[in-house]
Amino acid sequence: SPLDTPKSPAKEQARPPVKKPADTGQGRSMEHLIVVGLDFGTAYTKCVVRDALVRDPGKAYPVPFELAGGWSYLVPSVVVRQQTDLASAFDSPLDDANERIDYLKMRLVSELDQRRAAAWRDGESAGDMQVLVGWFIAQVLARVGQEIHRRWPDFGSHRSDECFINICVPIAHADGSRVDQCLLDALCAARIAVGPAGAQAPTVEQIRINLSDEASLRRARAH
Repeated sequence: SPLDTPKSPAKEQARPPVKKPADTGQGRSMEHLIVVGLDFGTAYTKCVVRDALVRDPGKAYPVPFELAGGWSYLVPSVVVRQQTDLASAFDSPLDDANERIDYLKMRLVSELDQRRAAAWRDGESAGDMQVLVGWFIAQVLARVGQEIHRRWPDFGSHRSDECFINICVPIAHADGSRVDQCLLDALCAARIAVGPAGAQAPTVEQIRINLSDEASLRRARAH
């Protein structure tokens, strides 16, 4: 059933170690081009990162996430309302959460395309769901940013260092143009709020403000 609650994924007991590249002592003449592959799934979200130019361009690394219950490569695509705030699996265990909004992707699709995904439709408007999706993606991207700096500590030291995000959101039979644009804007709002450092996850209000700033969204889409 599409409304069944996803079970918590198996947890890793410790963060996987990073194999550091050998220091040649020559400095770095080539920029980093970090590519983030974000799979925003119906029940879980996962991510890989790779450096397309430097040292190991052929390798992609799965991102481990420190959830409230331990380390995992899978993040439940769930948001929990806590009075006026939101929480995710990064903040607290979801097993006993009361006001949870799960299957974020399909709930957004159901509000954008009234012909589809009716089983996930509830009282949220498409605008509210876009904010929730953007906030959730921002929580993930903040941790991805931290992992990038852990794996490539000198990222950002070269003036031409770049980070690109590819998001995969396969949705069968949906209105592609509306869904794609709405999800792209949610991703851009999250990216703007998180910034290049990824040190701190943004607030709901930051996501809401970014989604209303068309000029910033346009620049982010072009990037």
